Amino acid sequence: MPNPFDAVLARAAEATDKQYASEISSLCRLNDGEIKKYFPAKEDKDTLVELLKAVKSGTDENEGILKLKDNIDRFAGVVVRLVKVLA
Repeated sequence: MPNPFDAVLARAAEATDKQYASEISSLCRLNDGEIKKYFPAKEDKDTLVELLKAVKSGTDENEGILKLKDNIDRFAGVVVRLVKVLA
């Protein structure tokens, strides 16, 4: 017999994911659908937000480059997906 809470948890997770994608799309040029398509897992979205924060928080381009270099292992998968979207 299915647990009655499973459906509630699934709907809550889906609603949260949609809201998260919407929040991320407000920070960049990707729309909600593209965020969900290219970054389906929560961990992917978290890393994308970290990447955007690292690049945009720099006072100049060189500072953003340094932050990217310092965290390239963590950001590599997200960067590759972004380049594929842009290519």
